[in-house]
Amino acid sequence: MMLRQIWIDLRVRLTSLFGRRDLHARAREEMEFHLAMRERRLMDLGLPASEARLQARREFGNPSLLQENTIESWRYAALERLLLDMRYAMRRLAKSPGFTLAAAVTLGLGIGANVAIFTLLYQVLIKPFPYPNAEQLVVLWDTSGQFAKSEVTPADFRDWRQQATVFSEMAAYSYLDNVPLRSIDGAELIAVQRVDENFFKVLGVSPLRGRWFDAQEAQSGSPLVAVISLGFWQRHFSGSENLTGAEVGGYRVVGVMPPGFLFGERNTDLWIPLVISEREWTSRTNDILLVVGRLKPGVSITQANTEMDRITGALARAYPATNTNRQALLFPLREEFAGSVRTIYFVLFAASGCVLLVACLNVAHLLLLRGARRQRELAVRASLGASRARLTQQLLTESALLAFGGGLIGLIISQWNFQFLRHADSIGYGRHRIVGIVGDVKQRRLDIAAEPELMVPYLQDSGFYRPRNLILRTTVDPASLVEVVRREVLAVDSVCRSP
Repeated sequence: MMLRQIWIDLRVRLTSLFGRRDLHARAREEMEFHLAMRERRLMDLGLPASEARLQARREFGNPSLLQENTIESWRYAALERLLLDMRYAMRRLAKSPGFTLAAAVTLGLGIGANVAIFTLLYQVLIKPFPYPNAEQLVVLWDTSGQFAKSEVTPADFRDWRQQATVFSEMAAYSYLDNVPLRSIDGAELIAVQRVDENFFKVLGVSPLRGRWFDAQEAQSGSPLVAVISLGFWQRHFSGSENLTGAEVGGYRVVGVMPPGFLFGERNTDLWIPLVISEREWTSRTNDILLVVGRLKPGVSITQANTEMDRITGALARAYPATNTNRQALLFPLREEFAGSVRTIYFVLFAASGCVLLVACLNVAHLLLLRGARRQRELAVRASLGASRARLTQQLLTESALLAFGGGLIGLIISQWNFQFLRHADSIGYGRHRIVGIVGDVKQRRLDIAAEPELMVPYLQDSGFYRPRNLILRTTVDPASLVEVVRREVLAVDSVCRSP
């Protein structure tokens, strides 16, 4: 019963927002009904009809006032006032298309640049890696007198894996190779990476379909097997769950990578076993392997570096001809993938943030000037009974609509910037690939854009603002903002294309 009453009350209140005429007609009918009932009761007591009518009206009170009070109890007054304010604000903005367009485009340029750069920064420095306990993953490099960072020889890698106790797993992989693949749809270049049997175990990922290859399949002379990416599986095998008989370039497909997996220089299509001959396993001069390891829980980078220094020192004493001055360098996965460009990203983000700040200041300036010209209008509305809170709510609604329009334009511009960045070359690893504008970034940029505009009505209403006390100056017009954003995009492009 209570739920039914709540539903009826909610329906009446919501209907009142969009049926004002019907609501007034219903209230008038209800007032007339109660007045007639009171008049009939007085007539039953013996009063004449004319006297009963007058007495009933005196007892009933002011019908118009009672009608308004009844309507007020049937509706959401605050929500109705908000809708009225929105309609009035849209009419006001439509009467000044030049001002509305200039303010919205100015905001949009600032938001678009900020969202695009922040998306890039989020993908590289903030977004968690798609691996469990990614903070335990480290990349290992070799160093010598000739190179600060170099690949690892197979013999050194085997000694590291056998002697290190701070790692739960250690795996080797190679750089990507672009291999031509012919199919019924034509020829294409696919990205192939060679990895050993521990690679996926180190990263802690599980196949979406099938399995990983094992140690026997990584031996020379074993049947050729491969694991394919989810995108490759959907493009060439239409996402078929049956992998029996599936082959790619002579390699039998045994597994499909999970969605969102990314590791290496760029998106990889095919992973095949890293086959190392017995002769290569004894080589300490052929630097061909890249190494990734997973630290044991509770082990720090400092502890791992200490143990690796001990191991490389022992190897230098055992093999002085090849391992003298050789050391192992450990880098956390995030630092390895983004450490060299961290400063660049923060500088770009700071620059885009300044663009957004300048855009907001200019829009605030335009709103203040517009408010100065509306002083007479506000004074007339106040003299007619509008309270300061009511005027402030109206101005806030207008500013919010303007900020919302600027946010929509900013999202469109950010999508254009995203398309540009998406087609630019990655900086060095696939993690720098942009996969889409981040949803919560959109909301944050819209919120930031709204704040300066929402402060303007308070400045106008409080008397803080006066034209003669104006301290904000229009320092950047929309054309110069376009030039600033263009230079930032070109800077991002040059960074993305740098080796």
